[in-house]
Amino acid sequence: MKKRIALLTVIFLLITGVIGCDQKDKKEHDDTTKPAASNEVSKDKSDKKVEITLAIWDKNQEAGIQKVLDKFNEEHSNIQASLEVTPWNNYWTKLDVAAGAGLTADAFWMNIYLPKYIKGDVLIPLDEYIKRDNIDMTNYIEPISKIYNYDGKQWAMPKGVDSVFVAYNKELFDKYGVEYPQEGWTYEDMLEKANKLKKAMDADGSGTYAIAVSPTNFQSGYYNFILQNKGEIISDDSTESGFNKPGTVKGYERILELLKSGLSAPYTTLSSPDTGTDALYYSGKVAMAYMGSWSTSVLESCDLAKAGNVGIVQMPTQDGVNTSIMNGLGYCISSLSEHQDETWELIKFLTSEYGNEVQATEGIDIPAMKSAQPLYQNAFKNIDIMPIINATKTGHQFPTGNCVAEWTPIIIDYTAQIFGEIISPKEGCDAIYKEMQEIIDKNNK
Repeated sequence: MKKRIALLTVIFLLITGVIGCDQKDKKEHDDTTKPAASNEVSKDKSDKKVEITLAIWDKNQEAGIQKVLDKFNEEHSNIQASLEVTPWNNYWTKLDVAAGAGLTADAFWMNIYLPKYIKGDVLIPLDEYIKRDNIDMTNYIEPISKIYNYDGKQWAMPKGVDSVFVAYNKELFDKYGVEYPQEGWTYEDMLEKANKLKKAMDADGSGTYAIAVSPTNFQSGYYNFILQNKGEIISDDSTESGFNKPGTVKGYERILELLKSGLSAPYTTLSSPDTGTDALYYSGKVAMAYMGSWSTSVLESCDLAKAGNVGIVQMPTQDGVNTSIMNGLGYCISSLSEHQDETWELIKFLTSEYGNEVQATEGIDIPAMKSAQPLYQNAFKNIDIMPIINATKTGHQFPTGNCVAEWTPIIIDYTAQIFGEIISPKEGCDAIYKEMQEIIDKNNK
């Protein structure tokens, strides 16, 4: 156990870098600094362009974001904004190292790790800017705005919203004579269809699978099963781990049953990046796959979709619940930026009606601005994304807390042991609860 904890500590330090989650000697944020008036941002800098950088991690969104930056640069003659794309696997490590060296991008994407970067004094609150420019935050989807409101301050502007759905392969359903999933279906309905598909697939030795639920992605995978079985990841007030709840254990048990029964692709297959849930679906190797809305642009352009063989439906209800874990990115400003006023102008532009409309029409993300969501629907010709948008209506804000960056690796570690059948769901959940609660208690003192 000591070796496992030591290894976990090393991995955690590599992931989280130099920004300590429970840093106690942080300086107080200076909330007295007032932003410059909007029309004064570049008035005194007319002789030289101010250069600012936006950091993101998704290559699929690069072209759409760059389109907005090009328009911004065209309309702001004294500011030059550029884009920096770092793959997800390196994004947070790079940000942590850059923060330690005082060299972060001026603006960057943020997610549920927000509290860590607030405590590390890497971000500035945006409230004064929002108030000055009369930004109406009710124009944005409330759960996403709330993710970035911490200790009564707004630390990032909402970008988009994620939800989870089931994509099904019409070609496989037709081949094996099984009826398509329908809105309002239940988990029992899914199991019935999966068993029919498996029987036919086994008979012809096709090497295809009925179901794929990611055992490694908490948002598109096991977090949904936990909530749909009336379990909990963390309490609403972020003071108690939910891994001691019977429903949490049941969520794990249901996915494990899919893996062990052969209805699902095996854990060793799904845990590989080359043969994960999305990859299996795109290659026609799985009939039903749990997927996230961040995959829609790729889904739209895949061969299955072009052939009219992609169906989309909301997740089946479990015990009457089909809650989707809902998350969304935000744009924040680095406290280390020398051009915070100009960076605010960029973020304001990115999250404006124009920025949201481009995001919608490019089909790169469900816009956080409510008025732009119908445009997102029109961006897709090969798939029906209404079930994905509808899933946001019953969405649950992504579980987070003071030190989500510290307890998330613990969940990931024990989850791998559960689905790898090294420990039982009950043993894994008990261990997660104990270690997670210790972290929560330590940081709430």
